[in-house]
Amino acid sequence: MKATTISAGIIVACLAFTGCSSGGSTTPAAPAGGAASSAPAAQNPADGKTKIDLKVTADSAVNITYGTTGGMSQAESKGNWTQTLETTKALEVVTLTVTNADFQKKNNVTCEILVNGASVQKQSGTGTAAMANCMHTLS
Repeated sequence: MKATTISAGIIVACLAFTGCSSGGSTTPAAPAGGAASSAPAAQNPADGKTKIDLKVTADSAVNITYGTTGGMSQAESKGNWTQTLETTKALEVVTLTVTNADFQKKNNVTCEILVNGASVQKQSGTGTAAMANCMHTLS
């Protein structure tokens, strides 16, 4: 729980320093159950929406914090997890953090952010305090 609070605090601090964007919106699509990236994202489709897929893989239970400059959410999972978001914003910061839920058991965790199908950030962690933090700025 303490690690989750610290992770969420780090994410909120990162978002506070990136500022806010104007115009557009970010909305979650139907759910399917590190370090900042500067990798180029795939071009937006003709409708002007950018599809953001958040993926977590884990051997056992994890706590997940995810979101954009528009807000953060939390989830729990006993293994693999995905969430799809869509945005029309010209500037958007996307974060995804996964932490081991049971500090008495070892776990292997991975987070990944895909933009319009292209992987732009992937991190992993292992051990009893396993944690992975992915962040990407769309611009």
